[in-house]
Amino acid sequence: MTGFATDLAASIRSHDNFWTDYNNVRSSGVVASLRANGACQQNEAILRRLLYSASVFSQSKFEKDIFLAQSIALSAMLVSKDGAIFETAVSVLAQVGNFPSIEYVRHNVNSADFTLAADLRVHLLRELNTIDLHSGAAALTDFQLDVWKALPEIRVGSISAPTSAGKSFVVIEYLCKRYIGAARLSGVYLAPTRALLGEVYGKLAAKLSDIPGLHISTVPAVAPAGTEKVLYVLTQERLSVLLSVSNISPNLLVIDEAQNIGDGARGMILQDCLERILDRDKNVQVVLLSPGGTGFPSALRSAGVENVSLNETKLSPVLQNRIVVQAVEGEPHALDLFLLSEGGQTHLQRVNTKLGMGAAATRLTSVALELGAEGGSLVYASGPVEADKAASRLVIGLEEQNNPHLKKLSDFIREHIHDRYGLARKVMYGVAFHYGKMPALLREAIEKCFQDGHLKFLVCTTTLFQGVNLPARNIFIDTPTRGQGTKLDPAMLWNFIGRAGRLSKDVVGNVFLIDYNAWDERPLDQPSDLKVVSALAKAVTANTSRVIDALNGAMPKEKKRGDDAASDIRAAAGYLLARAAKGTAKTALTRIDGLSGDEIGALAVAATNGVGIIKLPAVVIEENWTVDPFGMARLRDHLELLFLSGDIAEYIPCEPTAPRAFSVYSRVFNSLAREVLLQNAVKLGGFVSNYALPWMRGTKYPVILSKWIKSKQKKSRASDSVDPHIRTGFEFIEDELRFKWVQLGRAYIDVIGEVLERNDAADKKKSIFDFSLALELGVATKTARSMIELGLSRISAAAIADLANDSEMTVDDVAAFLRRFDFSAVSISSVIVDELVGLNLVGNKAKEVPDGKENSD
Repeated sequence: MTGFATDLAASIRSHDNFWTDYNNVRSSGVVASLRANGACQQNEAILRRLLYSASVFSQSKFEKDIFLAQSIALSAMLVSKDGAIFETAVSVLAQVGNFPSIEYVRHNVNSADFTLAADLRVHLLRELNTIDLHSGAAALTDFQLDVWKALPEIRVGSISAPTSAGKSFVVIEYLCKRYIGAARLSGVYLAPTRALLGEVYGKLAAKLSDIPGLHISTVPAVAPAGTEKVLYVLTQERLSVLLSVSNISPNLLVIDEAQNIGDGARGMILQDCLERILDRDKNVQVVLLSPGGTGFPSALRSAGVENVSLNETKLSPVLQNRIVVQAVEGEPHALDLFLLSEGGQTHLQRVNTKLGMGAAATRLTSVALELGAEGGSLVYASGPVEADKAASRLVIGLEEQNNPHLKKLSDFIREHIHDRYGLARKVMYGVAFHYGKMPALLREAIEKCFQDGHLKFLVCTTTLFQGVNLPARNIFIDTPTRGQGTKLDPAMLWNFIGRAGRLSKDVVGNVFLIDYNAWDERPLDQPSDLKVVSALAKAVTANTSRVIDALNGAMPKEKKRGDDAASDIRAAAGYLLARAAKGTAKTALTRIDGLSGDEIGALAVAATNGVGIIKLPAVVIEENWTVDPFGMARLRDHLELLFLSGDIAEYIPCEPTAPRAFSVYSRVFNSLAREVLLQNAVKLGGFVSNYALPWMRGTKYPVILSKWIKSKQKKSRASDSVDPHIRTGFEFIEDELRFKWVQLGRAYIDVIGEVLERNDAADKKKSIFDFSLALELGVATKTARSMIELGLSRISAAAIADLANDSEMTVDDVAAFLRRFDFSAVSISSVIVDELVGLNLVGNKAKEVPDGKENSD
């Protein structure tokens, strides 16, 4: 039995007249949401019929009916100012539990008074969905409330919902509740990128700032002795380091964007961290967040996780319109707009444009300028180069703004990135671009300016596919590819378009698909589930024989052109060698679906034999399996010879500020390149040291980038734009210094430590400087590291550390120093002060710095 309302809903959906009315009102709602084109009148008799249907749908058991109820109610609100229509629409939204949208429309769309009966109905339904949070009472959607009620009982649970559904809000509030009520608690919030890490840390630090005895950190360092409550916000790489340097056994692990367990080598690091945590405590609560996906039980089974509870919805509480934009043949100043739905494309209207639309190469930005005037607009670019170009084209169509917030951002870019960086000029026109390799504070400052409405256009890459909370009224896309034409997973595109309209921020979002009918594929015709498969399982099952070869020592070369599987094979082999080193390779392999018994046996034997060939301590392999273990064995043999010859002291990593640092690190990096990477690059060590040392010392971006630009301009004219060189400089810092050489550096420290211990020189281990952590953080002093541990970006830490006389301050020392310091008395960017204010790390005087104030050195 499905119930009367569900059966009646099915009957209504079977009538063609219903669909005619629905498509009519839905289309009118879309046109009305394009505010620049004016509101659209709609027959009120049709609206009343549809709202009756919506009231039936709202009581159905099926999400497809709930979707129709929301869609009708929200569309009716957009096309009618009639109080009775609006009241009925609100009643429908209350019935389906969409209270955030009700609050938004009553404050931003229509504030008309309700009848007493209607007001009471909405009030009572809201009360049923209202929970008390640390920050105050909040009315949740039905899905959010279901998740909130389920969370205390979850041991391992997957929470899957569209980007706009507010799932992370509920989980963060639950996490805060746990910390507020617990006497002792240890937790980890795992974010896939530094961009998302900074956003999550800021939210948690603000919500938990008044909890005594709580240690929150973004750095993989052991908490101070006696700390009863500790919360780490880390990437999987930083969590791997934390698990290596401490015996932490978290009570709670939240994995955001958990579908990344299928993302190559980084997915394998995530799986390894999960396994290590479960090995320490089988009862740890694990909460996985994803934007929608299938396959989590199987993917997690490969990590030894069984009995995963699922909390899923495909329902977005925001009305998201997919609008196909097509140039009109023979009419260069016209566009045809079509509403894309599962039933096909419905013509909305023909729009006359000021700009000519005849050139396909510039149509993306031309359409954005014409249709993106209202609300913030995200413009998708397939890579950083394309993002810069698109931003430049947008600027041409706009006027410079007299806006103090944009001036503040522009001055910050000139002072803390580079004084000739073109982005500083672009933001004055209300335009910026955004990609993953940018410094964290620059990205965050751009995001804040966009969220506050000062930046009207933000050109972005796939960085925003990774859960960064950046809602927009409009999204413009003209390609389903990234980079040099690589197809995007359709589920990634659906995740991205979820940023069109966000819960509590709007009730509608428009996704403009430019020339969609000419795309090679049309991935947005139908919603696409994200198919989650363990990266380890994919690599081993798809490349079994090559993984066996790698386990026998024939590792594929790093970044070999045309060999897309090489990096995954290397990582999978390293993972299995680490498991073989502790005798669990066969167990790990039996958990992977799709392997035959013979394949499991062959892989396990090869892994065991490989460990015998390598002859490194198990702990060294286990902690550094992302680095070629056979390469680490070659490195050990090299360092052994240096020890016997008496030259080992010149290869022991020292403080980056030491006078001999350049010669030492040149030798270190050359040894790693030659022995581990099998690169015969004699000058590579000096080249890397030339940038790694100032980076580790906390040298500011303008100095490092100026050096980089100067070296690159030897091959070009000094008068050329510096922007391409700044972009490649960012990429070198993030991909090489902060990722590749961090992993290699950890391996080097462990291997040289093993060599010293084997040769009765363990006392020399104390002098080894942890340059891998210094590369990851970009600072070397204890004071600067404490600042980063408190959530500050590297830019802020480097700038403020210059104001402190003490280089050995603890986290508590730094917090006290910042709160008593008068930042209004020194020359420091107000963007940095804003970051401090957001982290509750300043006293009242700093908060009094006038908005928009900028000082130069």
